[in-house]
Formats: sequence, C-alpha cells, structure tokens
Amino acid sequence: MNDDYKSALSKIHLNDIQKEQMKQLFKKKHMRRKNIIAKSIVAAAAAVALVLGTVGVGKMIGVGDADCFTLQVNAKEMGQEGDKNISDEYVYDVSISSPGENTIAYNTEFPIICKGENISTVTYSVKGGLFQITNPVNERIVINGQKPSKELWMPSAYNDMTKEKKELNQYTSFTVDYTKQKSEHTVITVGYNSKMYSPEKSWNIYSMYHSKAARTPEGLAEVYEEFYRDLDITCTVTFVDGKTATKKIVVSALPEENEYGDSDFTGDNGTVVTCYRVKK
Repeated sequence: MNDDYKSALSKIHLNDIQKEQMKQLFKKKHMRRKNIIAKSIVAAAAAVALVLGTVGVGKMIGVGDADCFTLQVNAKEMGQEGDKNISDEYVYDVSISSPGENTIAYNTEFPIICKGENISTVTYSVKGGLFQITNPVNERIVINGQKPSKELWMPSAYNDMTKEKKELNQYTSFTVDYTKQKSEHTVITVGYNSKMYSPEKSWNIYSMYHSKAARTPEGLAEVYEEFYRDLDITCTVTFVDGKTATKKIVVSALPEENEYGDSDFTGDNGTVVTCYRVKK
C-alpha cells in the first residue's frame, strides 16, 4: 500500500495537507479491497461446508458408512442382535443329520439380500462354517470365491430344481454382482460338520443330538446353538467408487412349537428356526 501511494505522489506536486489526504484515500481503498477478499473467502468456505453437510446428511455414495446399506431376510429388514421380535426374518428349512463316525452336520438356508445405493458388488465371508451354493451348470452367480482347504460333507439342498445337471460348490467367501445376488435356481446355504471340531466338542454335539433332550424343539435348538456359536459371518459391499462398508451378522436358533405335533423324533413335535441379526 505504501508503494502505491508513494508512486502516485511522485508524479504530482501537492502541499503537505493534500499529501496526507491522498494517503488516507489510498489507505481506505486498500482496506476495502482486503474486506472484499476476506468476505469472498468466508462465502467460499460456507459453500464448501454446505456441500459437505449435504453429503453427510444424505449419506451420499462413497462415505464408507455401514449405514449406507441394509440386509434383508424374506423381504424384511434384519433387526439388531438381541431383538426379541423375529417376525418374518427367520428361516425354517434347517436340516441336521448324522453321517456316522460320531459326527453330525447341519445345513440351513442363507436367504440374505443386500439393499443400498451405488453398490457394485456384495461379498460374504464366514468363519466357523462354510457356504454351500448349488446351481444348475452354467448358471453360477458367484463372480469370485474362496474355496476351503477341505470340503465338508453337509446335507444337500436342491430346492426342487427342475434341471438335471447341477453343481455344488463350497466357499469360505464369495462375491456376487449387486444386480444379481440371487437367481431362480440357485440355493445358498450355510452349514458345518462336527468332524472338523476337536474330538471333545464333536462328541458333545453328537451326544446332545442323540439324547432325549433333542426330541423336543428346545433340545434341537440347543444342538444348533452349539454350531451357531462358532459362526462369524461378514457382509462387505463395494461401492462404484471403490470404497467399502461392512456389517457383521449373528445367527441363533429358536424353537418353534407345532400345535399338531407329537413326540415323534422326526420333528413333527416342532421345528427349529434360524434367526439372522445384524451385530451391534
């Protein structure tokens, strides 16, 4: 600012009073210019804050927040761990059998669907169990999968497939396209075989299954709980911009009575319901 007014004064001849007046004039103009710049910066910052605030409230794509997607079972949004009301968010077709050698295995439907915006792929991974996916040959929906080091025998679930040629694959994790998470003839289940546990735990589950307690829905639920206790399932979505978000899934077994049932061991006296929940 000093250089500006000195340069101007050197070109004209003014008395001392006039020089002081000119100095004050340059000073006022300079301060006003600084104020304009400062106000512009504040306005720009406010605009940026407004945009960021909109993204945060609207949960725009790529924020990496797990709330950007939901998980559904039977077209109902999954509740959280500890919820008492199971509504339609459970699965009936649970099968358990004994292949011999003091071993039992279970297999239950995994009818989970992911819902969200701007999602590219959905990946499920499991510990303490395996995914078993059955589909007609050449109709595989899995675009990427991790195979277990050893396949386990588990009860099969074909879901009344009409085509003869089927293939069955087991995975510790698998990825599907968001737009094709299911298909009409694909059956996705989760299960395990007690033979892979320690001899002590395997025998404990085997004994529970063949005891009198297992002849009731409550007793059968206890057997399933022993399997489900080790299940650790994770769902990870990848957005179109490459960012990801994750939810943990917990599984539990609940007994459900059959009012027309009897004491027959086949299960007519009741059944076991598999319940999926989002981990808190």
